[in-house]
Amino acid sequence: MKDRKIESTFEMEQRNGESEVDGVKLEKIKQEMKILRRNRICQAIAFLIIFMLDVADLLSDWLLYVDVYLAEAGLVYGPPASSIINALLAFSIIGSITFIIEAVNMGKEIFTLEPWIDIDLMSAIIIWIEDVPQIIINVFIAICREDPISVFQLTKASVILLSLVIRIIASLIRYTSKKAIAEARKHTHYTNRHIAYHFFIMLGLLVNAGCAIAVFIFTQTSRDANGNLSFQVPDSVFEDKYNDQRYFQNVSVYFHHPTFDFVDSDTSDTQANWMRLMKINTIREQTSKRALFNYEYQNTTTELRMALWEKINDGNWEVQECYTVNKVTKQITNETNCATFLTGSSTSVIFLFYFVSPDTFFRRLLFGDIKYNLKVNDTSTCKNVDDLTDSIEDGIAKNLPTIHYYRTTESEVNHLLSDNGQVRFYMNDADFEDIESVWETGWGKCDPTGTLAPHVDDSLHAPCYMTT
Repeated sequence: MKDRKIESTFEMEQRNGESEVDGVKLEKIKQEMKILRRNRICQAIAFLIIFMLDVADLLSDWLLYVDVYLAEAGLVYGPPASSIINALLAFSIIGSITFIIEAVNMGKEIFTLEPWIDIDLMSAIIIWIEDVPQIIINVFIAICREDPISVFQLTKASVILLSLVIRIIASLIRYTSKKAIAEARKHTHYTNRHIAYHFFIMLGLLVNAGCAIAVFIFTQTSRDANGNLSFQVPDSVFEDKYNDQRYFQNVSVYFHHPTFDFVDSDTSDTQANWMRLMKINTIREQTSKRALFNYEYQNTTTELRMALWEKINDGNWEVQECYTVNKVTKQITNETNCATFLTGSSTSVIFLFYFVSPDTFFRRLLFGDIKYNLKVNDTSTCKNVDDLTDSIEDGIAKNLPTIHYYRTTESEVNHLLSDNGQVRFYMNDADFEDIESVWETGWGKCDPTGTLAPHVDDSLHAPCYMTT
């Protein structure tokens, strides 16, 4: 190769002395050696920069895949579709293979001038079989989110944009030199082929850039509770400041119990009476991450008497409200002296709610999750409840307790609703916005991938008595 020939020539000239070559020729050889050594240094630096970018790109691919793979269904968000997870895995594997091939091929080209595969052809292939598919998958994920699935998603987009800038600068230096322009004007088969390579490389880089910018736009905009769009501060994702109130404002856990069905005995409809148990924000904000609720009642053929208790932040049980429901007149009366309102035998349905905080690094739960368990104390007999549902259709048809998230535009002061001075249950057809529409996510208004109700967790030890 040329640089090796010059070096060997120079060494031979030094051994033989200047008697065999004039001083002008020797000086020319020295200058060529300086240029070649300088080019080697520049090429080595370029190789190191591109190698580091490729390493960052590869790491972001695998970290994003792991983050997506570990994602669990919780509040609002759950894992993406399995097809997206499998596609991420496939292209991460392809990216690992192409990374090794490109690094070895580029190193061989820089240090020996004899690459296995033409550098331009290799770049075009890698961009279109690995980079473009990866960033398109990122766009599909981001379009269904107003918050990034993880920091790694933004890292991937950032690496692509940085790589784009460096590659464009390198291409301009390489392809606009006098030598490159002169070669292109010859219109040989070699130059025409490389012009085609350059076209596909630049086209792929532009597609990557457009998709990376789209990821930033999709993940750095948010909607408020009224649906208005606004841009977030770009570093908010690293500080975990998500626009959670867009999802949780006026959203609570609601409870339907078979004892509420005294008004309507039709088991084929979806109209039901609901009691508000607790706001999602109340459960999330507890320092102990625990909150308890007790629906204590006495049920006869003519009336339903109830007292509603809460225990917040590991404090004491406190009675919140008490009511008498006249099943004949359908009237609900707000009673006083609630602590002693129920006398004699009663039944208690005691809920224990526990908030699972989001993880710090791999965010399996972006907004966390709410888990719960409950026990029934039926005249001092403690029972487990095995049949629970988050579907009101199943709850009515099968006479099952039902738990569901809903947003309401009505008052959330009490557990039942005061409507023009008349107490009544919440009605799902009149007072609620279903959580499936509230939690539509992203610019694509995608269906929520999170759960519609808290998760039942048998490992939580709900108490049977209000002494714990």
